[in-house]
Amino acid sequence: MFEAKFQTFTDASAPTLGTARLKLLRAELERRGLDGFLIPRADAHQNEYVPPSDERLTWLTGFTGSAGTALVLRDKAAIVVDGRYTLQAAAQVDTASFEVVPLADTTPERWIEKNLPAGGHLGYDPWLITQDGLERLRRAVALAEGTLVAVEGNPLDAVWTDRPPAPLAPVVIRDPALAGEPVEAKLDRLRAALAEQKLLPDPLQQLMEQDESLYGVDETLALGIVHVYGMIGLTSFGYLDKKKNGIIRDLNDHSTSIHVFLDDLVAGLAAAASARIAHKHQDELDGQT
Repeated sequence: MFEAKFQTFTDASAPTLGTARLKLLRAELERRGLDGFLIPRADAHQNEYVPPSDERLTWLTGFTGSAGTALVLRDKAAIVVDGRYTLQAAAQVDTASFEVVPLADTTPERWIEKNLPAGGHLGYDPWLITQDGLERLRRAVALAEGTLVAVEGNPLDAVWTDRPPAPLAPVVIRDPALAGEPVEAKLDRLRAALAEQKLLPDPLQQLMEQDESLYGVDETLALGIVHVYGMIGLTSFGYLDKKKNGIIRDLNDHSTSIHVFLDDLVAGLAAAASARIAHKHQDELDGQT
């Protein structure tokens, strides 16, 4: 028997409950001084398949598709879906309370521009939106002459009294053969990117920008490479890191950007290569004696 691991085919929609739940949400929005609220089908990790505790769009509207956005104002509400779901949404949602809007006709941002009253306060959950999505939302609210409000605590959660608990399954670290890259390497790339954009908190940002010329905090990756070849590799790397010749000097130039680890990685690879050649040469000499 087929068992769905990610997507269930059970119809969990409840269109008859939409009107009552919409009333509850509007009362909570009014209590918070909000004129509207954005409800995307998303969780804090932007997963396509969200856990039951994050099925806010389904709970409010009855719509069970994998993509969609509800927009609730004081006097109107809409759910925007793409072409895959226009028929499904019309069948699952109480259309007396929610207007089903095809994405091909208008985007959520365009709907906000047309319907948010001037001076209105539109709330959103900052845990459920991407940076690009937030920028689009800011532009739409500004064009509507409204105010965008990042809420502390999702107002829908406040009225969802039987909300399922968040999943508590154990976290599993995947083998690099499956993940494609070790955790440490990903974290190092992330730190370097944050440092280049000056987004690390001090004193970490200051440490990265100072980039100590000899064995600073940014040398950790390179030292891991050259340690394989013992003192020859370490000595060669120390020389290259101190002198910073050629391309290493260019990569270490912080006048236009911060290449936190890149110059050290190149120096480390060069030192490791030279040490490898030295070891090979010594092996050949030993073989002749």
